[in-house]
Amino acid sequence: MTTPREKFQKLLRELFQFDCADLDFGIYRIMNHKRAIIEQFIEKDLLNAVSEELQTTQKRQVSRYSFKR
Repeated sequence: MTTPREKFQKLLRELFQFDCADLDFGIYRIMNHKRAIIEQFIEKDLLNAVSEELQTTQKRQVSRYSFKR
């Protein structure tokens, strides 16, 4: 069973068309050249940024709720 994180990563790989290695022109050439950077973005950078933002949002909500009491 796949997790939401794995589903999201799979979707990003489909959007960046990592499975189309035979495309080697225009934007696809650039994407193939930058594949390692994009893969790091998908695997680490984006998910870390999302986690940090969710934690920040949660802290704001908790502090907002504590002021209302």
